[in-house]
This record gives sequence, C-alpha cells and structure tokens, in this order.
Amino acid sequence: EEVNNGQKLYVRNCLGCHGPMGANGGSIPNLAYSSNGTFAIMDDIVLRGMYLKKGMPDFSDRLKQKDVNDIRNYILHSANELRSKKN
Repeated sequence: EEVNNGQKLYVRNCLGCHGPMGANGGSIPNLAYSSNGTFAIMDDIVLRGMYLKKGMPDFSDRLKQKDVNDIRNYILHSANELRSKKN
C-alpha cells in the first residue's frame, strides 16, 4: 500500500524532473540510483528546502512526512527491482 501510494505521489510530484525509475540522461539525478546518504536526508531535501539553491523545490506545502516516507519506499522498491533485473 505504501509503495503504491508512493508511486502515485512520485508520478504527481517527482517524475517531471527526475524521470522514470532507472532512466538515464538529463542533469537531474535519477532517484533509483540514490545513495543511502541521500535517503537519510530526504526529509531535509523534500520538506525543508535543503537543495533550494540547486533547483530542488521545497514540497512542504504539498507533501506530508508520511508522503515522503511512501515516496522513499517506492524509490527503494523500484531500485531493488531494477537491481534484480540486472542480475
């Protein structure tokens, strides 16, 4: 349920800039390849404007903590699926 909700939220809020999971190209990071460190500070990035100067908007007016957790779960789930397809 969290992964499905995260997917919907990702499509609505993240896909336009970050693209589909695992897609290459562009200057904005594809989140399927994020490091554990990035996931650890995701709340700061998404809800507290940590990367405003890098062009990442503050989503605190659109997303709640649970939403960010669901998006994180969707990204991690997708990354795991991509890794299993490579092996």
